[in-house]
Amino acid sequence: MLRWIGRIFIISGLIVLITVGYLLYDFYLGSNYQTKEAHDILMNYGYNDDDIDVNKLLKRKDFEPRIGEVYGTLEIPAIELLLPIVYGSELEHLRYGIGHDPRTALPSDGEQVFLSAHNDSAFLNIGDLNPGDNIFINTPFGRFEYIIDYSEVAHESETWRVGNNDFEELVLMTCYPFFSLTRPEDRYLVYAKPV
Repeated sequence: MLRWIGRIFIISGLIVLITVGYLLYDFYLGSNYQTKEAHDILMNYGYNDDDIDVNKLLKRKDFEPRIGEVYGTLEIPAIELLLPIVYGSELEHLRYGIGHDPRTALPSDGEQVFLSAHNDSAFLNIGDLNPGDNIFINTPFGRFEYIIDYSEVAHESETWRVGNNDFEELVLMTCYPFFSLTRPEDRYLVYAKPV
């Protein structure tokens, strides 16, 4: 009897390891594909490895992303993060990168920009960020820099935090605690001001 219980535990452990390994590998491949897609889009609008040709950038009024569209990248040097931003906040939009809640503004609109991602992949290291760290959003209409002001943990029911202000602010959100195998009820939020 004990042998069977031991075998069941070993098989269950292997299934969990294989599942987690597959999910991480799937995220790695998908995020690389979408990052390349975002890179190609940005290259069309004057971005290169060294600088930006501002003459090729779109005007903000001429840019309106569609739901599900990759439109730029989020770059956080402090945690070596560079991932695509998808316009939308449903699960499929967060699968390989960062989702931009369409109820909120785009950079330079003078209102809240709200980005979210999964706590076990894209935003796994977001808890390592500190006040004063820089965040960059690269879009077809420009590169926008923010500096982290503070972070906090809030309950998922506090939906008033999304799009509730009339001044420019970047908010990054993920589930908390990080890399949880259950569905956490708390959210980790990072607030940043434009530079």
